[in-house]
Parts: sequence; C-alpha cells; structure tokens
Amino acid sequence: MTCPAAIASAHFLLSLYKAGCFFAGEVIAPFVDVLASSPHVSEEADMAAEMKVFSTGIDPEDWIPKRFAHPGEGRTPSIFWQHLPPNTKSLVLLMEHREAESGQRVHWLLYDISPTIEGLHEGGPLPDGILTGRNSFGTLGYRPPEAAADHQLQHYDFLLLATDKATLGLAEGADWEAVKARLHTPGHDADQLGPPPAADPRAREMHSLGHVLDHAEFSGHFALDNP
Repeated sequence: MTCPAAIASAHFLLSLYKAGCFFAGEVIAPFVDVLASSPHVSEEADMAAEMKVFSTGIDPEDWIPKRFAHPGEGRTPSIFWQHLPPNTKSLVLLMEHREAESGQRVHWLLYDISPTIEGLHEGGPLPDGILTGRNSFGTLGYRPPEAAADHQLQHYDFLLLATDKATLGLAEGADWEAVKARLHTPGHDADQLGPPPAADPRAREMHSLGHVLDHAEFSGHFALDNP
C-alpha cells in the first residue's frame, strides 16, 4: 500500500521540477526520474491532468497552414492526444467550420479510434480499425478548410471525444447525427441545463452525450490572406 501523503508530496516535488525549479538539481533529478516512472505517481498524475488534443502542424488559435487547406495541398493534419480518462474505450474526432450554416459544418469525422494509439500522423493513412464518417458535403474523409471569397477569417474547431463504448456499432460512412445518437443516453437532455452552460452551444451538445467521458478541443483559422 502506498501512503496518500507520500504520493501527494511526490506530485508536488515532480511539479516543481517540471516547472523549472531545479534547486539542488544534481541531487533531485535522479529522485524525480524515479517518481515519474512510479506506477502510483504516473497513474495519479494522468487522472488529475486535463485531457488534451493538439496538432504538431497547427498551433492553437493560430493560422492553419496552407498545406492543410484549399487552396493548398489539402493534407490531413496530425492529431495527437494526452491524458485520456482511465476508462476510455474509443475516441471520436470531429472537425467543424464554426461560421458555416447548419448542415455544412462537418469537414472531418472519425470514430471507433482506439485510445491505445498515439495519434494520427500528418497526411498518413489511418491506423487499422478507425472508421471514417461522412462530412457535410456528402463525401467520406477530410474536407480541407476553404477560404471565403470576401477574405473573412474562417475558424475550424477540432473536437476529440473520449467515450465509454469500444465501438459505436456503426458502419463506415455514418454522419455526425448518427454518431451523436449512439453516444446519447436518456436523461441527459440539453433542456435540463441551467445558465450559463445553457447558452453555450457546445455545452448543450455535449450534455446530451452521456457516453462521452470527457472532451477536448483546439481551433485554427484560415483566410485567403493566410501567411
């Protein structure tokens, strides 16, 4: 049995070291290495850490490079994740165009993603087992961000869902509405939300999806004047 106080102290020491507090570095560094590799400390740290999704090719809240867009190469961006909930059975990835009209927002949809893989590599084939959904344009796969003719900035959100279902039980080519239907659970209606979450479209959407353990997102933007 591991003492809770000892684990808490280890977390504190580890956080100081990672934050750059390298006091007595020649003494503390070996000890920190042991702490970081401890199953008790690493498991507790993962449970406490916030779920994250990110791309090595798109900085959060920054320009989407032309190689991922149209005009451009239209390559799929890399997508990686960290700190998934312990009971995650599968992941869902959604890319949406924030300014688009309803019914034209989904540019990329993947589901039945195994949480055991490290992520999706730029422009590469999808790992085995991942199913590709139908985007809002009636095709399977990735629809690159498109620049507006009026040069207005267009925002694209990348949303990752951690679910408690090993598979959604859907064939390839399902749309976002079908995916949400498989993640919905009775008693999680958006109308039950009170303010301020009730005014947040994403919060309302997520509230009804009882099979979603946690979610994370980042966004990028694109325009004809993209640097």
